[in-house]
Amino acid sequence: VRVRHLVHQTSGIKDWQAVADLGGWGTGTRVFSNADALAITARQRTLNNEPGEAFLYSNSNAILLATIVTRVSGMSFAEYTQRYLFTPAGMNRTQWRDNFRRVVPGRATAYAYGNAGYENDMPFENTHGDGGILTTAEDLLKWNDFYSSGRLGGAVLLQKQVAYDTLRNGRINYYGAGVFVQKNRGYRVIRHTGGTGSYRCYLAWYPELGLSVAWLSNTSRWDSSAHDPVSAVEELFLPPRVASGSAMASAPQHATETKSGDPKKSDLGWYRHRGSLYGLQLLEEGGSYWALERNRRVPLQPMAGGYRMGASQLLTGGAQLRYVDSDGDTAVYDAVPGPDPRLPKTAYVGAYVSDEARCGLRVELRGDTLHLVLDNGAAYPLKPTYRDAFRILDFGGVVNFRRDAAGKVAGLGVGQGRARNVGFARVR
Repeated sequence: VRVRHLVHQTSGIKDWQAVADLGGWGTGTRVFSNADALAITARQRTLNNEPGEAFLYSNSNAILLATIVTRVSGMSFAEYTQRYLFTPAGMNRTQWRDNFRRVVPGRATAYAYGNAGYENDMPFENTHGDGGILTTAEDLLKWNDFYSSGRLGGAVLLQKQVAYDTLRNGRINYYGAGVFVQKNRGYRVIRHTGGTGSYRCYLAWYPELGLSVAWLSNTSRWDSSAHDPVSAVEELFLPPRVASGSAMASAPQHATETKSGDPKKSDLGWYRHRGSLYGLQLLEEGGSYWALERNRRVPLQPMAGGYRMGASQLLTGGAQLRYVDSDGDTAVYDAVPGPDPRLPKTAYVGAYVSDEARCGLRVELRGDTLHLVLDNGAAYPLKPTYRDAFRILDFGGVVNFRRDAAGKVAGLGVGQGRARNVGFARVR
């Protein structure tokens, strides 16, 4: 893993927050520091993907970059950025939340919104670098002006920051040096979003228009709202040009000529994503074909060599599927056996521990349903997918049980979003 992999979010290092969640004591339940995040990251034994192979956002990358700054400069990350970034940019109302107890004049409280109405949802922790910046919309605009004018390291550094990255397979990674480099309504846009607790933010720069958009919110209610305030504001200021889309929309298609046909019955069944534990099922019902992925059921249109799946394709061949999205990026799924109702559920019941996550899990049979029980006592029902694998309902992710040479369940792996295949060994 090299520094550039951290910068472009292609390192494959698991997200420390996702790993911490597996113990039931994730962010929001205890006061984490950068040292805690670094320790969780250092215990990892496997990667989500080979470095440079794929883009997968991980907060661990930013924690490692902040650690590098601290060790090379001899200053704290907060001190270094204040001296060399915030002060030169004139960002007088910006600081890191490196001490969540510090009283910050004018700071807004964050609120979540649920069935009972609004409630406090503050990030009471000291991790920073991967988030945790306290600022204003006005200061964010100052930041855009500072780096877009080349005052941050000169024009050469700016060019490197907003340049595309290239993955090992030659495909473009549209995540530059800490920013997404995309297109919106035909205009090039450099942007990023963020959220912690119920704080939300968005910052964009449109170089061709000399336009910056900064948005901050102290409620996550917008997450479930049909109204997008950012898009509404951008529509006011972006002159008509071409149909909406991203830079990826112009990427070449890898389509085979579409035509109706009779798919092979051998295509139907379960497939497992190579590199993660997620399953995908191809099934036929009432003469129609469907893909079942996680909790999504998507109609399939048969075509030569596979199926259309919305704007994407599933290409068949041998004992695998190749999922090709509209950008031409490919994910491989290998054929695996489906669930076997003859296998006793009691075979999975037991206790499991992970040196990587430094926590334990229990699998219990409650009634006729297996449950995954975290260290904090929270229990989540398991829904069968492919053989020896289950989707973790209400928690998210998937668990895949591993068997030894004798066929006995000896361990399991948990995949949850940004942390793929975290290993647990069976202890009883």
